[in-house]
Amino acid sequence: MTYSPKKMLWLIPANLENDSILNLINKYLVKNNPEKWDTVNHVLYTNSKGFGEFPGKIFQVQNIINSGKLAGSIIERMSDVFFAAYVNGELEAADIIICPHLTMCAWINLFASGGVTKNGQWLRRKPIIYLSPKVPLGEESEVPVGETPYHFFWEFLARSLNIYPVVLENDYEKEILLDEMKKEFPRTEIEKNTHILRFLKFQGFKDQNIQKEDIVVWSGRYKTGKGADWATEIMSLLSGYGIKCRAYLPSLSASDEPKISHIHKNLFEINLNLDPELYVEAQKTAKVCLITSRTESAAIGYFEQMECGCIPVIRKREWVKGFIGSDWPLIFGKKGEAVGMVKDALKNYDYYRDLLGEKQG
Repeated sequence: MTYSPKKMLWLIPANLENDSILNLINKYLVKNNPEKWDTVNHVLYTNSKGFGEFPGKIFQVQNIINSGKLAGSIIERMSDVFFAAYVNGELEAADIIICPHLTMCAWINLFASGGVTKNGQWLRRKPIIYLSPKVPLGEESEVPVGETPYHFFWEFLARSLNIYPVVLENDYEKEILLDEMKKEFPRTEIEKNTHILRFLKFQGFKDQNIQKEDIVVWSGRYKTGKGADWATEIMSLLSGYGIKCRAYLPSLSASDEPKISHIHKNLFEINLNLDPELYVEAQKTAKVCLITSRTESAAIGYFEQMECGCIPVIRKREWVKGFIGSDWPLIFGKKGEAVGMVKDALKNYDYYRDLLGEKQG
């Protein structure tokens, strides 16, 4: 039986800057829905300004606690978006709800069902799509390993049969999700609800007639999951060789500001919350993009850097196999290796550009 929703509700908490997950939704997810969903009423609740060309109604939620400023904790951002939708009656009206956080999935089931359960399962039967689940394995996760929330993650997914985890692009992420669930709940049938969505690929270069410079770029949040510590050290070493490096950060927490201030003054250039169009233009002049992420699901930003003509020098992690393949020659395991590979890519740019062009498709 095919499910044909009339209304889809997107609950996307973010900082107030242009957020990558909204870029993903606008450019790929909504536009790649089945044709029969063209007439679906899409509604987006977010506290980001980067909602682009969303094909539906948009509610830009102001941060309640720090009005007009960047939101604080992720819980604050989730609360703002969730309760704005709740008080407007959107939860009950939606046929499908999409959100990227397990905590929000729990709130949806709690508030939309009145907290009522039967045999340990929530009574709300309408689907919730848990977009790009963060599996708690101690790296980039919603919940810490070894604490109560860790067990809650697995139990909640095992019991909530109306939640559909949707992994974006990454086979490795789907594998660990199912493997870890089987360890915690051997009798679960979550694999029936778990899907992987494939929609990204390197579509070739879009930087024709742009004068290239010996510049290395890195982009991401100043967080451990993005490997910001690795990137900082590697770019500092490269700066010592006279190589120009630029970092692009969508936002910055107050606790990280002193670190960034020191780096900006003494080591390499940092750009904070740059307008998307200016960001793309800036990428096109660079020859190399440094990628240090511990894990990624849908690596939209990195594909865009490659389309801008940036040669990727990538940290060796499991997710890289599905991104560019384990045969890519510029994959490093140590920071010193990264420095050597960047220097090689700058020196032999045309060679690696031709090699990268073979990855198109």
